[in-house]
Amino acid sequence: MNKENHVIVAIHITDRIKLVQDVQNVLTQFGCSIKTRLGLHEASADYCSANGVVILELIGGEAKAKELTDKLDAIYGVETKTLYSITIDYSCELKEFSKTDHLDTCSFTSASGAEYEIAVAVTR
Repeated sequence: MNKENHVIVAIHITDRIKLVQDVQNVLTQFGCSIKTRLGLHEASADYCSANGVVILELIGGEAKAKELTDKLDAIYGVETKTLYSITIDYSCELKEFSKTDHLDTCSFTSASGAEYEIAVAVTR
């Protein structure tokens, strides 16, 4: 099964009213890479916050996300944070030490092709 990797970008905008056009221009440039967009700000019947947060789910990988966040971070009053979720192929070998302790050795390859091996001792 081919699992899709996820890239989530959180955008904090300190002055939504002033920065809306600049931020929207960048988001429009990357419109085909934005799978999901959610905008949040505090609001009530008599108050609307100047600050806002936009959450994006992107397609196109890490390079496209970096290009987008670099452009957004260049706007004074905007900051971004990016979360990457990756799918890895792995295999584990169980080595018994006793009836209660064991060592799992797992090797895996990341999406970028890097190979890793880790050993985890489990004590019960």
